[in-house]
Amino acid sequence: VDIPHNFDEAAGFILQRSNIHILVTEASLASLRDSGRIIHYLGEDQLNYRLILVLNKFVKERKEKLSPADFEDTLKRKVDHLI
Repeated sequence: VDIPHNFDEAAGFILQRSNIHILVTEASLASLRDSGRIIHYLGEDQLNYRLILVLNKFVKERKEKLSPADFEDTLKRKVDHLI
């Protein structure tokens, strides 16, 4: 299910009943904040689902974007894939 960053109760209901979550985000400060909020909502310590973190539109040479290490340090999760 594709949900926006500002999901509602219906999206939350679906998320709570799925066992694999793929969080696709861009390497920006706003996306980092939204990713942290979503991960917190899902419950970081729950073992009943798998979270795959993907950085989309990541270009290593762009200086204004955050690095995968920035996401990993802040979210305390490994970035699984770069697109």
